Amino acid sequence: MNVRSHSRKFGSLDRRLGAALCAAMIVAGATFGISWVQKQPCTRMDVRGLSQADSASIFRLAMPTDSFLVSALVADRIRRHPWVRSAAVACYPSGTFHVRIHERTPVLLAIDEAGHAAFFIDPAGFMMPLTMHSMFDVPLISGLRSTYHPIMPVPNPQVLALAKALTQVDSDTERLLSEFMLTPAGITAFATVQRGKTVEIRLGREDIAPRLHRLRAFWDQRVVPHPAQNFEMIDLRFEGQIVTREDPIQHKTP
Repeated sequence: MNVRSHSRKFGSLDRRLGAALCAAMIVAGATFGISWVQKQPCTRMDVRGLSQADSASIFRLAMPTDSFLVSALVADRIRRHPWVRSAAVACYPSGTFHVRIHERTPVLLAIDEAGHAAFFIDPAGFMMPLTMHSMFDVPLISGLRSTYHPIMPVPNPQVLALAKALTQVDSDTERLLSEFMLTPAGITAFATVQRGKTVEIRLGREDIAPRLHRLRAFWDQRVVPHPAQNFEMIDLRFEGQIVTREDPIQHKTP
């Protein structure tokens, strides 16, 4: 082997070693930079997506006294707010937590024993307190013996089933039902027909969503086309049949 060939081999090896060393330095620098950014504390918060919850209560939950918090911990704390359904959090190098919140959507308004509005209920059964901006056109529900809890759903299985069922019906069916009542026999609904008359609708304890669909079909076929029939009660608790009771006093045209 001559000297020139031997020199070329060493030169090629030096270039490869140099390239590998540069790559390693770049990776190490990037790793250090990412680690440095991740270790920088976020002490400010930019919150988006709020409608019912206020930013001050979110900040108190997320950053009470801690000098350093990771994004996952902040998100977990924010999700404890009763109006928050989900929260995405990222800590930016500027020292600011960027928070995107999705709030809960009410489907029911609970009424207490005194007849006052108590709290909202979302499709998963979680309870949300009233706020200054609470303007939701949702049905009322009374007869609940549950007290408000900020992070636990309503413990009654019939109310949970009803809250979920209300997301599975169309808007016309939802508007038809103005009020619900929890009774020992299950869920009873109330619908208003012509002349302000109220019809009692017995849904029972189970299969709430299918019974609401049956109610809508019965309403369109029997109630709407026959306004002279004065239904007092519609019972949907029986499989394969609908039991009704009519007002014996018919409104006759003079």
